[in-house]
Amino acid sequence: MASLQTLTLASAFFGAVGSGFIFFGSYAFEPRQGAVWGSEAVTAENARITQRNRVRLLAQRCGMAFLAIAFVFQGISAFAPG
Repeated sequence: MASLQTLTLASAFFGAVGSGFIFFGSYAFEPRQGAVWGSEAVTAENARITQRNRVRLLAQRCGMAFLAIAFVFQGISAFAPG
């Protein structure tokens, strides 16, 4: 397999993986539970919501990084000798 084909396949792979991360991590962040009198249950639920939001943010950032790598590979393959 030629280096140009390898770069093109790597670009497609990273683009697909990045799109998957963004798709599965792009739900809106969950709002925290509100209560007039906060209890331990509300505080515990807010901690769980915060953790889920952190995972979503990580998935979004990983997806953007993978898409950036895909664009770099695609740019390199445009100037690579055939």
